Amino acid sequence: MSDGTAVYRLYDADGGLLYIGCSSHFPQRWYQHSKDKSWWPQVAVREITWYGSYEEAVTVERAAILDENPLYNKARIAVFAKRPPPPVWEPLPADLAGHLRRAARRAAKDPRSRDRLGALVYKALCMGCRPWGIRRATEMSYEMVMQLKKWYLAQHPDLPPPVSRHGTGSRKRNKAA
Repeated sequence: MSDGTAVYRLYDADGGLLYIGCSSHFPQRWYQHSKDKSWWPQVAVREITWYGSYEEAVTVERAAILDENPLYNKARIAVFAKRPPPPVWEPLPADLAGHLRRAARRAAKDPRSRDRLGALVYKALCMGCRPWGIRRATEMSYEMVMQLKKWYLAQHPDLPPPVSRHGTGSRKRNKAA
């Protein structure tokens, strides 16, 4: 399986656990490690376990770092111990996806119907749906979905912002490792 996200463990020649990480792009990630980690030459064995979702892989990575205490994950142990695990995203319900798709088409033709689309995006985000799911359903860009949310909240200042479900950040979180 190479289309998901995996947790990897790096061991030295004696079997000592050096590092645990999470990535879906190993050649790039390991190249980064080789350039900026002084311990990289010690790596002798690489173990990879694939997971079906990014959230699942991050949860496993976090637990593994706390339980297995790898030699070079010290900075992240302190962060993980304080941070709650990332939440699980809710799938976009089919009926809401249909309403979003129709509203997006209407808004493209008539800017006055933008408020309806904004209300549906806001509703989906409040339900815990992933912005990427909204993007797929409406064929809008991710940036457009987020701009629409921001615009809708500016038009309706009495509404609370949807609860952030980003957990530890976006998919590009490999920078801190």
